[in-house]
Amino acid sequence: MRNTLLAGCASLALALSVGCGVADPVTPSDPGQNVSGSVVGATGDLAYRQGEQDRAALTALYEATGGKNWTRQDNWLTDAPLREWHGVWVNPQGSVRALFLNGNNLQGKIPSELGSLGALEMLNLTDNGLQGKIPSELGRLANLRELSLGENKLTGTIPRELGKLTALQVLYLHSNRLQGKIPPELGNLEAVRILDLDDNRLKQKIPPELGRLAALEDLTLSRNKLQGKIPSDLGNLARLKLLRLTDNRLKGEIPPELGDLGALNYLFLRGNRLQGKIPSKLGDLAELQLLYLGGNRLQGKVPPELGKLSRLLKLELQDNRLSGPLPSALLGLADLEFFLFSANDGLCAPATDDFVAWLAGLKRGYQGPSCDKSG
Repeated sequence: MRNTLLAGCASLALALSVGCGVADPVTPSDPGQNVSGSVVGATGDLAYRQGEQDRAALTALYEATGGKNWTRQDNWLTDAPLREWHGVWVNPQGSVRALFLNGNNLQGKIPSELGSLGALEMLNLTDNGLQGKIPSELGRLANLRELSLGENKLTGTIPRELGKLTALQVLYLHSNRLQGKIPPELGNLEAVRILDLDDNRLKQKIPPELGRLAALEDLTLSRNKLQGKIPSDLGNLARLKLLRLTDNRLKGEIPPELGDLGALNYLFLRGNRLQGKIPSKLGDLAELQLLYLGGNRLQGKVPPELGKLSRLLKLELQDNRLSGPLPSALLGLADLEFFLFSANDGLCAPATDDFVAWLAGLKRGYQGPSCDKSG
């Protein structure tokens, strides 16, 4: 389900308007070349200095992460132009524009020197063996649009300095060993579309500041140790399509404000400690396709308003404290394929012909008792 945006060379090339391969087909000049007239001195010297600084930063990365043992290390630490180093993309001035070294057996710590790559727009070090802390110096990368550090062994806290990356559109920190709280400064990432902190060891509350992320489409905070209530501020995320908060320690009621998420396709709240009634306002989520509320402590009856979710494909209500017969309004879920409502406190399916036929027609089946057998 995770949106693996820009996960391959072709998609990276599209995002940067360059091609795949060792060398950039745009053939950006080496620093100081192809500059004419009176700007040769100033522009050339600046480009040269930036080029040397970039080379030093890449050298630090190579040395800190066991470059000799990388899967690919073509031209690294040679005199070849940086654009010919494996996984390195440069701009027309020769400055490093992207580092794409995912799945390349990088082992060790991320060096702070990467924070000096002033033109860097994409940093993808996913699926390696990186350890230690995320350097706070990465917060200096003012042009960064994607930061992908998922599927490593990173520890420590998420640096609050990452909140300075106002051009950032994608932040993948999933599947690490990050601890502490989610810094509220991440609420300053005004351009971010994907925020994925799944599968870490994060604690404390979800900061309400995340409700300021007006461009956000994917918020994944599942499989952590997050506590407290779901902030009602998340209902402000008008562009949100995926909200995944499963397998945490969240408590309190489901905020009715989540029903304001008009673009939402997937709502995953399974495996928490949520209480109270299912908000009837969730029935306003006209684009919703998957609704997972199982494994909580929800009480009361299932609101008939859920029958308005005409695009719903899967509905999970199992392992709660829900009661009473399922509302006949659910018969309006014409696209529903799978339905779980077992292990509740008396929640059951009416034994009417219409309801029995509807359940029998679900393509992927259902699990839950019939009212005439529930006692």
